[in-house]
Amino acid sequence: AQAAVDLIAQVAQFKASALKDATFVGSTLDGTNFSHSDVSGVSFEGLTLNGTNFGGTGLKNTSFKDVTLNDVSFRHSDVKHTIFDGAKMDKVTYALLKGAKAKLDNVKIV
Repeated sequence: AQAAVDLIAQVAQFKASALKDATFVGSTLDGTNFSHSDVSGVSFEGLTLNGTNFGGTGLKNTSFKDVTLNDVSFRHSDVKHTIFDGAKMDKVTYALLKGAKAKLDNVKIV
């Protein structure tokens, strides 16, 4: 069952939360802290994320399809099974994801 979350969360804290299979489509999550949470299977599709923290977060099958990522941290997160298809991101985020072996075949650097 997917829970739908439609919110504006600027500098919100979801630290160490279980959010598996939630949906944040249509939300504003600038500066949100998801560190050490489980967001496996969560959809962030089509969002623009600015300064969002996914450090140490469970991201298996999490979708960032068509997302714009600016200054987003994925430090200490396993991004090998995370979906970034069609995403746009800054150079630093791209370099860090590439170094972590994320699949970045269909992304654009902005």
